[in-house]
Amino acid sequence: MNEEGLSARQSQLIDQLFSNLPADFNDKLEAVNQIRSAIQLQLAKKFETSFNEYIGRQPQSTPSERRDLAPDLNAFLRSLGLAIKCPMTGLPAILIVDNAEANQQDKTRFRLEVKDRDGKRKRTKTYVSCLPSFELIPALPRIESFARRKKTSTQTEL
Repeated sequence: MNEEGLSARQSQLIDQLFSNLPADFNDKLEAVNQIRSAIQLQLAKKFETSFNEYIGRQPQSTPSERRDLAPDLNAFLRSLGLAIKCPMTGLPAILIVDNAEANQQDKTRFRLEVKDRDGKRKRTKTYVSCLPSFELIPALPRIESFARRKKTSTQTEL
């Protein structure tokens, strides 16, 4: 194992992926983004079954269990650059828990939340009982709030 925790073979494969990149910055950026996208798609496919099996083993019948589970699942996915694919919109989604009815704190439901084109959050699919199996997809890159408002001249030149 090397300092990244990879075997010699894994390191060799990564080196091969990044060999022969273009010298030009923009061309190199495009090539690296293509590699990253391909890796994330494969990661989503390879992790999906384990993720869904994990969900199935987790307690999720009480409001407390649901409130504990949702942020953990989101954190797992976020650490891998993945998200749940919303079955209604096809967009990357996070899992949230909210009250089924405003006056009943003891009744909760899982919901998927996506961001529309304007970055506004929208809640889509609702799950009243246990969670189903999910399809995983690469998460959208996070856009910092200042970057959304104004691009600097440096960013537009890149």
